[in-house]
Amino acid sequence: MRALLALTLLATPAFALDGGAPMKPDQALSRAAVAIQAVSPQADGTARLSECSGVLIAQNLVLTAAHCLDEADKPQYVAVFFFDGAKAVPQFAQVSAIVRHPNYVRGWSKKAGDIETRQAEISADIAVLRLAAPAPAGRAPVGFDPAPKPDVLTLAASGKAGTAGKSGTLKSASLAAIRHTRTGPELAFATPGNGQVCTGDSGGAVVTASGGIWGVAGAILRGAGGCSARMVVVPVDPADSGTAELLRRAQAR
Repeated sequence: MRALLALTLLATPAFALDGGAPMKPDQALSRAAVAIQAVSPQADGTARLSECSGVLIAQNLVLTAAHCLDEADKPQYVAVFFFDGAKAVPQFAQVSAIVRHPNYVRGWSKKAGDIETRQAEISADIAVLRLAAPAPAGRAPVGFDPAPKPDVLTLAASGKAGTAGKSGTLKSASLAAIRHTRTGPELAFATPGNGQVCTGDSGGAVVTASGGIWGVAGAILRGAGGCSARMVVVPVDPADSGTAELLRRAQAR
């Protein structure tokens, strides 16, 4: 188990679902999944753009990975896009607030850390975006399923299709070779079938066989060119004190 956790020291945030199956409009998850873009203005007049995935958990709340928003200091620099099946549709939704897990360490991937520290940092890598207005009609939020150590999980995300591919196509993939940590904060390690996760898949919903949210795509292991065949899933349990505080703060704004 310690060898397994050691891989997290090489984990990097942000990862398209290369090899996944395009989602269809009649799939419930496709009506809740979103793509997220965050723009970070720079002092030299340029701007950095980061892309991630997420999922609607209330008509005005989107769950994602916190590291996706590391450079987004203001909610007006973040845009949320919904899908019609596999294709993103206009108009983008504006964001009124960014709420991070109370234990999240901003910029964790750029700092040194031992195994225990890294495990704790990744386990708090979740955030909620509060939309400026309720999601468009026809969008259905997804509930949670905090099943104990499930062995059947599915990822839905819209990142790049390979190292040279484009992002923006919503795909799903069954996760295989799922391994759960046995000590410390819970994490799960998994492989997206025969594919790989790439830049833009972070924050994508990971759901159980019941269709409920078990976690979000967090980090990739030993990535090359922004892609990897191995990923870390960050569990999201509303009964956890930190997650409960995150949801309370998001709902209170």
